[in-house]
Amino acid sequence: MRPSRWIVLLLALLSWTPTNGVGAETDPHGALQRAHGRRVMALGASPEGTTALMDLWRGARWAPAASTRQALVEIAESRRVPPHRQVAAKRLLARMRLEGGDVEGARAAITALGYVRDWRVAGPFDNGGREGFDTPMPPEVHLPESWDPAYRMDGKGGPVPWRAYASLGAEALVDFEGRLRPDRDVCAYAETYVLTTQAQALSLWVGAGGAVAVFWNGEEVHRDRGYRRPFPDRVGIPVPARVGTNRLLVKVCTRKGPWNLRVRVADRQGAPLSGLQFVADRYRDLGVAGPVVLGPYHSDREELEAALGSRAPSADAAFRLARYLHRTGSDDLTEPRAFDLARTAARAKPTPEHLLFASRLADDRGERMHLLAEAEARWPKNRDVLLRAAELRVSSIHPADALPLLDRLGTTDAVGDRAIVLRGKVLSAAGLDDAAYETVRRRLSGRAGLGWREHLLRFASRAGRHDDAHRYRIELVQGRATAADARKALIQDALRREERSVAADHLAILLAMDPGSVDLRRYVADIYEGMGDLPQALTTLAEAVALAPDDADVLLAKARVHLRRSQEEVAADLLRRVLVLRPQDTAARDLLRRLRPASERADRYAVEMGALLERRRPGGGDSSTVLQDLTVRRVYDNGLGTQFHQYAVQLHDVDATRENRTFTIPFTPASQRVDVSVARVIREDGAVLDATERFEQQLGEPWYRIYYDTRALGIVFPDLQKGDVIELQYRIDDVARTNMFDDYFGDLHFFQSDAATVERTYVLVTPASRKFYFNRPKLSGLKESTKVEGKERTYRFVARDVPPLAIEEGMPGMTEVAPYLLVSTYRTWEEVGRWWWGLVRDQLQADADLKATVAELTKGAKTTEEKVRRIHAWAMAHTRYVGLEFGIHGFKPYRVTQIVRRGFGDCKDKASLLYTMFREAGVDARIALVRTRRNGHIPDLPASLSVFDHAIAYVPELDLFIDGTAEHNGVRELPAMDQGVTVLVVGPEDVALRKTPVDDPEKNVHRRTIRGDLDKGGRAFLLVEEELGAKDASRYRKEFQAEGTRKGRLERFVRSVFPGLVLEGDPVMEGLDTLGGAVRVQYEARVPSLAEKGAGELRVPPTVLGGLVAQFARPQHRDHPLELGVPSVYEEQRTLRPPGGYRITHLPAGGEESSPFGRVVLHYEDKGGALVSKVRFEIAVARVSPTAYPAFRAWLTRADDLLQDRAVFRLAEDSP
Repeated sequence: MRPSRWIVLLLALLSWTPTNGVGAETDPHGALQRAHGRRVMALGASPEGTTALMDLWRGARWAPAASTRQALVEIAESRRVPPHRQVAAKRLLARMRLEGGDVEGARAAITALGYVRDWRVAGPFDNGGREGFDTPMPPEVHLPESWDPAYRMDGKGGPVPWRAYASLGAEALVDFEGRLRPDRDVCAYAETYVLTTQAQALSLWVGAGGAVAVFWNGEEVHRDRGYRRPFPDRVGIPVPARVGTNRLLVKVCTRKGPWNLRVRVADRQGAPLSGLQFVADRYRDLGVAGPVVLGPYHSDREELEAALGSRAPSADAAFRLARYLHRTGSDDLTEPRAFDLARTAARAKPTPEHLLFASRLADDRGERMHLLAEAEARWPKNRDVLLRAAELRVSSIHPADALPLLDRLGTTDAVGDRAIVLRGKVLSAAGLDDAAYETVRRRLSGRAGLGWREHLLRFASRAGRHDDAHRYRIELVQGRATAADARKALIQDALRREERSVAADHLAILLAMDPGSVDLRRYVADIYEGMGDLPQALTTLAEAVALAPDDADVLLAKARVHLRRSQEEVAADLLRRVLVLRPQDTAARDLLRRLRPASERADRYAVEMGALLERRRPGGGDSSTVLQDLTVRRVYDNGLGTQFHQYAVQLHDVDATRENRTFTIPFTPASQRVDVSVARVIREDGAVLDATERFEQQLGEPWYRIYYDTRALGIVFPDLQKGDVIELQYRIDDVARTNMFDDYFGDLHFFQSDAATVERTYVLVTPASRKFYFNRPKLSGLKESTKVEGKERTYRFVARDVPPLAIEEGMPGMTEVAPYLLVSTYRTWEEVGRWWWGLVRDQLQADADLKATVAELTKGAKTTEEKVRRIHAWAMAHTRYVGLEFGIHGFKPYRVTQIVRRGFGDCKDKASLLYTMFREAGVDARIALVRTRRNGHIPDLPASLSVFDHAIAYVPELDLFIDGTAEHNGVRELPAMDQGVTVLVVGPEDVALRKTPVDDPEKNVHRRTIRGDLDKGGRAFLLVEEELGAKDASRYRKEFQAEGTRKGRLERFVRSVFPGLVLEGDPVMEGLDTLGGAVRVQYEARVPSLAEKGAGELRVPPTVLGGLVAQFARPQHRDHPLELGVPSVYEEQRTLRPPGGYRITHLPAGGEESSPFGRVVLHYEDKGGALVSKVRFEIAVARVSPTAYPAFRAWLTRADDLLQDRAVFRLAEDSP
């Protein structure tokens, strides 16, 4: 038997050894660093010099430290580079001192460069929807009073003060993210005073994580709305300094992610300036202005943007800007451009460098492989191309495919070092960890760069070489004192060895390296607690609290330590502070409940078992009776909360025992916790049995290609009997750190179900300070009450003896037939729309490819409708419907560029894609949030986000709603579920609540023309032609896409009106591939019984229609409206020729039956002995009310009478 390809490759790999010994060559990475340094100096003042400097710094991991240090020293001392780049080199040298363990030396070096350390900060303030950045907040408009220690400002989550902030770390970072809570969708301010002895020109060098605005002596001097990653000295701002005091205020806003600030004050050219002081201890009057000559404004990014130009940018300019954005983190995270620019450069000028860079930036593997394939085709021998190709193959499901490429790379240079690492990964993937480690060790053990030590550490750990791994960790922390992960592993190793002093030394070094990190102090405290040193743990946590007083995690950790020391009062106070900051914190709440049993527990509203059993009653024809349905919702200030439920049902018959065998509780594992406290069955004789079987299942609708991150906890009651009572008590706690909907809360609660209910209660406990808005449930006897106690307001709604809801076929959604309570913290629909738009607007950005696609699609289009049709057709052809409703993406679309690359999306994804493409084509558009017809209409107020379950696009100029999920509908074929429903139309400037239109019947016409020959047995051979409009056309496009299944599917379709039909040959279908317009179908068929055979006669129905009452209005009366779908028309014309010797002996009169609901017209004709019947059945309304239902049913009855008369063919007496 031949060995497999995989085995052959592995044997070849294992037999391979490096051809060069490590000592036989000098380290190639040092040479690369020297080359980078020369390039930085050669570029002089060009903005590319910053990118080149970052290339040098990126290479520092792999090169000897001396080579990097020497290159930086040469740059710092070179007159060929501008002062600000000399400062950047000196800053990196200071970073190397810090990594070498010289904290004080690094700190002094950074301070000497002019970085500000003395600040006071305020925040967080709200930046929901990114609106906070352009909203002036108190620090911008209030000055003297803000220095009052008691002064507070309205912040996000409560009042916020000014706080002193001393930058403890060596690198002079203002770490808002580490100190302020909450840290998402927020803004903060940092303020200091710059003291000078003379009027002079200064420059402010600002780098921030987030969007940034800078104010100097009360005047705005810089504003950058891009949400960028942190990078020091990103921009140099010229400012005039007064003699004496100058106020510097910086505003930084974030959505999520990096949120920090560095500021350096320098001379007008950007060089360090001595004699400045920075103080933020008290208010100071501004100094006296004097004449100064300002220096230049500096921004590498803006200079590269200018070089790019606006028309047909050159490949090199696009590439330079893309590299700068990527290397410096200067890309706007809300509207990223780096990959778009890199791809543009690669297409315009496909050099290896351009193609490889674009490949690395692509976030889609398919895009990466496509770009790399082009590079391989053009440059098959290029070593960098081969290396990148090997990297992608190693990360694939067949890592061994990289081996031929790695063999071609060899081992003689820096590329060879990386190839060795890839070879080791191939071995590890095959389970040969020892061989992988030895292969890498032989080559890289002599390399000086610490990055190679990290690789050796990983391979040694996988191979179980623990002593070697320990040695590499020691080498790492010796060479880079800031290597926190390696040091933490050494701490764990020391604790296992019971070397407490060694662990303590490492902890001290960790804190010295990053003294301002709150998270690090929490880690250190946790280690001390584990060591049993509770006093030191408390000291460390107290320092963390001083740094970040509103960090709930730190306060909770401190409370736990106090509990271990039996300091319950102190712990209780801390736990209360945690719950003020993060009221949904279940861990803190559970701990506090154990210490101080609360009287305001949600289960205090529950009914005791004895009282429940007293509510039992005879069935009276009902299958079951709900004895208690209690919901208690407690809402905190941030909109999160907890809910408690008690549900008890009495079973009256066998059907009820089957229907109630399993009870499911839906929840979201990532953000909610379920706790079932009671799950029991009470027999009629009083015996109590607990339910012991539980399971979890994933929720979703895979048949609709919709997937959720929601699960259901199932409670199983396996042995139920008539007369049993089931009782459940459970709570669902929100455990997410933040509310993904800011502080919004909304709930929809029904007070009636299909079972008779003894009592149904809804309790809502809210902060008294927050306003909640309600509708008024339409339920007779519903009792409402409101009570305020302390800081809480409790709303209570109680309904007793609620009859069962009549379930009827064709009834509307539940909000139209059952009384419900809708509660929301939104007052207006404008608020709902503005919040949602702020959530999604960053996702609606087209890249260059999509812009080019839109331009190509709309070229030559003369009307708006033509543009819309072309874009819609492209979107339907290039994206399919798949819903990944995970987390916030249940409400927030994915990025439009990601939707296009993946080729799929859900309703809001498709609506977003259509919206973006329409806008790029110059078509005004909106996105409409939809409450589909199946859920029922909701009145105007209260406004709530929770009522919508769908999203579509809207074009105001055409008053046209377009459902992107209806992949077989044209732009003017709105699905029935979207017609006549409530929508919230949202755009960048406006929000409007309205209803979608309902089709005119003439839009949905189904015409069927039948020509056929009858035989004496009533059988018929038919030629049928059908023309289907709108709703039926889209259904046919969907069902008959596959040509191979058309005949079988059509037979099944048509047999519903012609029982037993058999198609003769293949049907002919037109219009299936065109969105919009009619679909035409033609087929021949044999029908076994088209006419009723009698004694010498054939009785022929005029149409396939009949039994309209049975189809639409079976019951004589209705409690609820009847949904008929969209108005439509059915037209049928039959031309039937009788068998030989038969003639028409009875031709019904036909006639018309009209009503407000529609009409039926029937016409007969004897045409040369052939029977011609024409029928038109029109449904003119979408809904029939209960009061109009008797008239509707009467009309259908008359229509059935009209249609039931039959034409008669009789055999002539003189026929043979």
